[in-house]
Amino acid sequence: MKRGDLTRLPLPMLRLVSTGGDAPPAALVGPWAAGGRRFINGYGPTETTVAVVVAECREELGSRLPIGLPIANHRAYIIDSAGDLLPDGVPGELAVSGPGLARGYLHRPAATAERFQPDPFAGRVGERMYRTGDLVRWRHDGQLEFLGRLDRQLKIRGNRVEPAEIESALLEAPGVRQAAVEYLAHQGQLVGWVVGGESDDAELREFLSLRLPPYMIPGKLNRLPGLPMTAAGKVDRCALRVSLGSEEEFDMADGTHPVNDPEFVVVRNDEDQYSIWAADRPLPAGWTAVGEPADRAACLEYIDKAWTDLRPRSVRALDGAR
Repeated sequence: MKRGDLTRLPLPMLRLVSTGGDAPPAALVGPWAAGGRRFINGYGPTETTVAVVVAECREELGSRLPIGLPIANHRAYIIDSAGDLLPDGVPGELAVSGPGLARGYLHRPAATAERFQPDPFAGRVGERMYRTGDLVRWRHDGQLEFLGRLDRQLKIRGNRVEPAEIESALLEAPGVRQAAVEYLAHQGQLVGWVVGGESDDAELREFLSLRLPPYMIPGKLNRLPGLPMTAAGKVDRCALRVSLGSEEEFDMADGTHPVNDPEFVVVRNDEDQYSIWAADRPLPAGWTAVGEPADRAACLEYIDKAWTDLRPRSVRALDGAR
């Protein structure tokens, strides 16, 4: 038996398997959900008190496991860069709202304001949502599917490209067990790595062409027996680059942030929680604008510099008692 291979043991007392921290391979579900066991795939950043979205997985769910639905009293939204809700099937940023949200980052007011923002969809006064920076979409069965990180977004010849979306399409191809996609700037093309698959490269590109626009089809596909992994269990993208004989850093300079940053305004709720909000959008209930509109950087700098005065009253009282 291979080291760590527990699936060959009967484990008759084991009734529940719960995983989190990274996206598990779909191939794990079959062995671990056998014999009446339940397999739970959980998702949740530290900022949302760890577990906030969960899914009970079965073998027939496909090549990419869902992360499920929000737990009780929490809400999940998929939004675009402007903060508007996106329809089913369209990738966007996951935002989470509910009582499990942290107050913010200790002594990092600007970072708190940028990530913890007013929740305009909650219907309750002063609510906040946490923008996770994770790329997700609503599946056809109504569950959330994790695709990757937003900070991997690229613009290639004026087109916005989500490598995670290409990886998701590759994983839908028959027999493909793992997939990774990166953009190599010195080659000027997308490169893909595939583990498994029943099709040759031409057939695989034809498969992708039915699901993706032409500019998202990798110019080169590489076959591997398995993707290299880091000690933390994540895909080792540096090792993938080295496997092509290139030590170049992936070009992320042409990202998704607009050249002309729109105007924002510093906002505050009744609990002395501060954030930023687009100046051209109506303020959600329970939030008040502080000062005049400015660009994002200026608003965050204002919050950072004024932190001594902006801290919650309860924190200032504790400081005064020391």
